Amino acid sequence: MDNVQPASIAAAPPSSLKSVQERFADTIAGYLFLLPFVVVYFLFRIYPLFRGLYISLHEWELVGTHREYVGLENYRSLLWNNLQWDIPYQLILRVAGLALTAVVLWWLVRRDRIGRIAAVVLFVSAVAIFAGILGLHPQDGAARWGDELFREAAKNTLYFVVLSTPSIVIVGLLLAVALNRPWPIMGLFRTIFFSSYIFSVSVVTLIWVMVLSPRQGILAHFLEIFGAEPIAWLTDKDLAMPAIVITTLWWTVGFNMILFLAGLQDIPSEVYEAAKLDGAGPLVNFFRVTLPLLKRTTVAVVVLQVMFSFQIFGQVYLMTRGGPAGSTRVLVLEIYQTGFRDWMLGYASAMSMILFLFMLGTSIVQIWLTQEEEA
Repeated sequence: MDNVQPASIAAAPPSSLKSVQERFADTIAGYLFLLPFVVVYFLFRIYPLFRGLYISLHEWELVGTHREYVGLENYRSLLWNNLQWDIPYQLILRVAGLALTAVVLWWLVRRDRIGRIAAVVLFVSAVAIFAGILGLHPQDGAARWGDELFREAAKNTLYFVVLSTPSIVIVGLLLAVALNRPWPIMGLFRTIFFSSYIFSVSVVTLIWVMVLSPRQGILAHFLEIFGAEPIAWLTDKDLAMPAIVITTLWWTVGFNMILFLAGLQDIPSEVYEAAKLDGAGPLVNFFRVTLPLLKRTTVAVVVLQVMFSFQIFGQVYLMTRGGPAGSTRVLVLEIYQTGFRDWMLGYASAMSMILFLFMLGTSIVQIWLTQEEEA
């Protein structure tokens, strides 16, 4: 009797086996090429994040062997101090704020500025803020924030973000538009404006400390020419932070300029030619053609700039050391001094986790709202 092999277990054609082996080999090769990056990323990004979270749950000295688990005590000490929640507390202001938020969201939805899902999420967030968080108040006149230095550092950091982000993004965009020309000399100007970005923070701060000096600084001599008194930029509480913003703008605007230039050069020239045929002028082209087509680039630049601004440290540390009178004391400087000066590594790690969550939440909201608007 002949042995008949069932078709279900018949050997696959050699060509099919070879194709499967090639695909499997390509997959393995791809993972092997990714492995060095994954290992480095895990060691220097993922592991430190979870290690910092673990340390933040302990009373952890930088030098020594004291390691005591305290749970969320570090976070409680940072964020609140004997708080209680009451319905009548600032009830009129809370209701008015919630009502105003509802009206604004309704207007934005009617004008198709944001989607309905985004409006619902924002309204729920507003309810949580106005009905929940703003109903908290300290008992017996205690401070709302357990750590006043952390509160001041957070306020100064937000102040720097609000000042620096719009100015650096707008100046970078304007420079990119001005230098987006097919002239040979434009390459030289792009190099000049970008060159400041390659300097280290120590070089940048040294330059600007000399420029802003009220005795031998360039600005002081310029003011004396017009009969004005020199300004002590870095020792004035109201001017120290704007001076650091100007320094940061000069240092980093070239990076944003390059990103915007890349986005501008991806816009087809036919779009501008069609707009020109319709009688569009330079301003109409900028607001109706350039800005809408640069939307993705703008979102990326804004998110990156917000990230960089929240992590401001070098300029403050080298120019003012957080002064005068704590007016430039920012979060990363507070984290550094708490961890490496006071040896309170667990407490500093808790600050770092709060800063990370705030940056992450801000970036997610920016990207999500933009995607929702495009949808």
